[in-house]
Amino acid sequence: ALAVVGGEGLATALTQAGYQIVNEDADVVVVGIDPLLTYEKLARATREIRRGAQFIGSNGDKTFPTDDGVVPGAGAILAAIQAATDVAPIIIGKPERAMFDIAVAKMQATRASTAILGDRLDTDIEGGGCAGLKSILVMTGVTTPEILKQSSVQPDWVFSDLDALR
Repeated sequence: ALAVVGGEGLATALTQAGYQIVNEDADVVVVGIDPLLTYEKLARATREIRRGAQFIGSNGDKTFPTDDGVVPGAGAILAAIQAATDVAPIIIGKPERAMFDIAVAKMQATRASTAILGDRLDTDIEGGGCAGLKSILVMTGVTTPEILKQSSVQPDWVFSDLDALR
């Protein structure tokens, strides 16, 4: 049984995969970005993890770009729960290698012929590099030219946007 802190899409995906979502006595707490985050959701997740539930994060993106500016991402929610539990989440999404390995296998591709396309250095590009993939950065997310210049994580190619890539 799973407890979920996340948006409707995360809960739907987990339910469709056959998982039962509960509010208490969870075996696992799954956390993603949650635009309707409340203190009660944080408190419930904290109690479940402190009781022994495994702590899983969808991704570690600390921020998320919107039309109104950069806002907290799933990683910010994970950080709050980690601070309250002293338990680090197991991240199943970017930049962890497993996600990239599964994608390459599902596409029946080779690493040499596959590239990761993303707009973040710390998840997309770093994750692709850890998985042995070439990387393409588009400058439509939170990565600025200044961040790119100063980062130790560097993509193989950089484009201003998807039109420039095409």
